[in-house]
Amino acid sequence: MYKQVANQTPTLELYINKLAQEGTFNAAEIEEQRKWVWDRLSENFEASKTYVSERKNFPPGWDSLPSPAELAVEKYPVTQTAAEHDTLKSIADKVSSVPEGFELHQSLQRILAGRLNSFGQGSVDWSTAEALAFGTLCLEGHPIRLTGQDVQRGTFSQRHSVLHNQATGETWTPLNTLSHEQAPYEAINSPLSEFGALGFEYGVTLADPNPLVMWEAQFGDFANNAQVMLDNFIVAGESKWLDRSGIVLSLPHGYDGQGAEHSSARLERFLLMCNEEGRSWPSEEAIDRAHQDSNMGIVCMTSPANYFHVLRRQLKREYRKHSEDKISRVTFCSGQVYASLVKHRATNGVRDTAITRIKELHPLPWREVKANLEKYPNAQNIVWAQEKHYNGGAWHYVRDRLEAVLRESDSPSARKLLYAGRAVSASPATGLKKKHEVEEKQLLEDAFSVQE
Repeated sequence: MYKQVANQTPTLELYINKLAQEGTFNAAEIEEQRKWVWDRLSENFEASKTYVSERKNFPPGWDSLPSPAELAVEKYPVTQTAAEHDTLKSIADKVSSVPEGFELHQSLQRILAGRLNSFGQGSVDWSTAEALAFGTLCLEGHPIRLTGQDVQRGTFSQRHSVLHNQATGETWTPLNTLSHEQAPYEAINSPLSEFGALGFEYGVTLADPNPLVMWEAQFGDFANNAQVMLDNFIVAGESKWLDRSGIVLSLPHGYDGQGAEHSSARLERFLLMCNEEGRSWPSEEAIDRAHQDSNMGIVCMTSPANYFHVLRRQLKREYRKHSEDKISRVTFCSGQVYASLVKHRATNGVRDTAITRIKELHPLPWREVKANLEKYPNAQNIVWAQEKHYNGGAWHYVRDRLEAVLRESDSPSARKLLYAGRAVSASPATGLKKKHEVEEKQLLEDAFSVQE
């Protein structure tokens, strides 16, 4: 093959001979043209050695935020995400009402009334907390763009951000009625195409950091159909191409005995793609800069208040990422298993175990975890409890980090790190309700009794 290529007349010569035979150009004209082309190439090659591009590396919308070079040097303060009570009350009133004569579905009348009552009683639910966060951001000039399958209603019939008149079919979006000066709120029901929808929304965030752009999977495990967007773009885009993005992924899931397909968002996959070094205790500077240096944030929220502040933090920061001496065991966890652990402890009268939620897994709140352990000087058994199987969830991510925290503690050799959770499994969850209940009972017992 190489010999055949070497013996082949070059394409340019073949073309030159053809032009000469046709009489289109003579030999002198062809040589002049060839010289002009090569001179231009040589001139530009030399000029490229000292060329400084005047092209901006980022879209104009990013001018309001620090550049990657500034983020690499400067340290930015912790963001305040609270909002005024009067503002929240005004938003709660708006999202709990419809115009006069608007014929609302009977069940929604109860839902909206309950939403307003919950605010007045100080027991805001998840959907109301979300609406309050969205509303405050809109009033502060940040557009909201929410996309996904059935996001207007919400997969669990919890959101109802776009209401329908039962008589006329007319729609009403309360979050767009807060103020004449507010930024717009959009909730867009997407087709069943996670890859396409998430890819488009990621592209939207590259152009402008000001809106809150959130893609919500109907169930968290649906993110697996968008894996290319996650691996190639969202996780590594800034590292590879300086493509910054503030995309938010909402991946609702939990072990509720619904079977293998809707129980796990594969948290372990996301944690393995995080860029934090967790094998040893980080430097003080690294801890201070953890959020702005991380490639993404991973948060397992356990209360509506968590959700409210996480949503607001995304746009408010300068970048886009018992008796304590009687405690002998500290059980760490993340996510909804916390509620099961607390219930089990109360039901069984357990008094020697503290339960600690780690809500943000990446970057890990190193100082807070260490300070929490120091509150319990007599705790010898340190447990990580999770609903997911041993080869899933956060265990393999947090193990190195918790061991690093223990080495940094006052009595590292006396403390043992233990695991409480399901055994290894190829499937994310069992499809049998009874087996699910047996597994959950066992992991709860282990969380309070497992020994080395």
